[in-house]
Parts: sequence; C-alpha cells; structure tokens
Amino acid sequence: MNESKRIVFLDYVRVFACFLGYLVMAHYIREHLDWSTRKKMIAGAVLMTVGAIVTILSFYVQATPGIVISTPVLEIGWNFCTINVACLTAGTFLMFSCIKRSEAPRIITRLSKLSYGMYLMHISGCTYGQWCPSRLSSCTQRRRFRSSRSAHSSAAP
Repeated sequence: MNESKRIVFLDYVRVFACFLGYLVMAHYIREHLDWSTRKKMIAGAVLMTVGAIVTILSFYVQATPGIVISTPVLEIGWNFCTINVACLTAGTFLMFSCIKRSEAPRIITRLSKLSYGMYLMHISGCTYGQWCPSRLSSCTQRRRFRSSRSAHSSAAP
C-alpha cells in the first residue's frame, strides 16, 4: 500500500473508531446484540467501572503537585478517542439499552433538553472562535503588548 493510500485509510480508521464509531456501536448494541438484560447490565457495569478507573488513574498519574501541565496534555486521559472513554461509552450504551419504557420520565426529558442546549452553546462558542480568529488574536496581542510595555516602564530608572 503506497503512502497516500495508507494515510487516507488511517484517516478513515481514526474517524470511524472515534466519533462515528460511537454511533455505529450504539446502533449495533441496540439492533444486533441479542444478549439477555442481565448480561448487558453486568457487561455494562464492568465496562463503565474499568473505563472510570482508567480515566481517574490517568488524571491522578499526570497531576503532580507543584508541576504545571498544559491543559491539552492533562485532558488526554478523557479524550473522546481513548480506550477508557470507549469503555465508558459502551458500558453506558449497554445499560441504557436495558430500559424498556415506551415514554421517558418527565425529568429525563427535561434533562436531555437542557444537556442538548449546553451542547449547542459549546458549538456556538467554538464556531465564534473559529470564525473570528483575527479579532481574538488581536485582543491577545494587545494584552501582551500592554503587559510588556508596563514591564519595560517599571524597569526604567
């Protein structure tokens, strides 16, 4: 396989294994997995527990008192495309697939609407930041200029 085809293949694997992979996993669990309710609950609880423990340990191992760690490095443990998050997600899907109610309780419906609203707000904030990078970067540059100017003026005799 030549280099360009390999890169394209890896891009497909990365997308399918992460975000789109969760949709495929949920569909498979809901439509094609014929386990008993008891087996789904046990497997779901085990997967959620293992995923949570790995997530907590990854944070605990990285968080060393007195050492500053950049946010992207610190967030690696709960990144969407890690095995621990995939375990948590699969466990959650397995356990939720055991619910056999035709209508959701009112509190669940309300919480789902609110959580979707929070999701939309995050997307709006990210979109604004991507559409207006020059405005945001100019604010950052002005702040840096002011702080460097005040540092030079205080150092002058």
